[in-house]
Amino acid sequence: MQLAAVLVDQLALDYGLVITNTQALRGGDINKAFRLETSTGSFFLKYNQYPQGNDMLQTEALGLQELAATEAIPVPITHGWGTCQNYHYLLLEDWSKQQAEADFWPSFGRALAKLHQHSAPQFGLSYSNYIASLHQSNELQQDWPTFYWCQRLEPLARAAVDAGLLTQADSVAFDQLALRLHLIFPTAAPALLHGDLWSGNYLISPRGQAGLIDPAIYYGHREMDLAMTKLFGGFSDAFYAAYDEYFPLDQDWEERIKLCQLYPLLVHVHLFGAAYVQAVKEVLKRYK
Repeated sequence: MQLAAVLVDQLALDYGLVITNTQALRGGDINKAFRLETSTGSFFLKYNQYPQGNDMLQTEALGLQELAATEAIPVPITHGWGTCQNYHYLLLEDWSKQQAEADFWPSFGRALAKLHQHSAPQFGLSYSNYIASLHQSNELQQDWPTFYWCQRLEPLARAAVDAGLLTQADSVAFDQLALRLHLIFPTAAPALLHGDLWSGNYLISPRGQAGLIDPAIYYGHREMDLAMTKLFGGFSDAFYAAYDEYFPLDQDWEERIKLCQLYPLLVHVHLFGAAYVQAVKEVLKRYK
């Protein structure tokens, strides 16, 4: 795969980059990604051609900057973003070819716990953003069950029913779940979340620590990030132990993992289709 010539020209014009070599990178389902070798060092470039692509990458850049401002966990430097013809791009610091420190997983757990201690008066965010290519509304709410239903579960569940991916019986099950959310979730302060924390969205930073990429930030229940880490295999046990030591979790938090995974499962239903429908149904049955 070759980097589009129009992007090469735009990066030279906007950032003075003389690109000497490009390397296509794997791992993303939504954007294309390249490592750029230039006369002034290496850079990471991601781009897409979605109609909403500029807004996707702009809010991603804002999320990276808000995470960086906490000084809780490393994030790559954002060099800029923009649109060239129908290409929307984000230019970041290059973190390829880094080596992990010996204390990588415990350090990662403590860093995430520290991030989650950054709070706000309400659940949500002052602007909407995206999870993958899907619009993510962050309208502020006073309590987590209301936010989780109104801003996360209900919009995607309704859209999945309308698209024929879920049934009317599933819709009824979601409505019944909505009535029980306040009984299932304990009261918790809003925590600044990465919002899409799976193994593909962390990298090794130049100092050997874990750093975050591809955020879908908002202030939510901190169990959401932890549940997302477990959706596709989980992180090291040392990660969870260090997190819990730094910022203790409720003893029954693991009983809510599947419920917290319901939102990313709905996202996957919309992105990848019927393969994830049964997993959604199983969660609804579990919390019936």
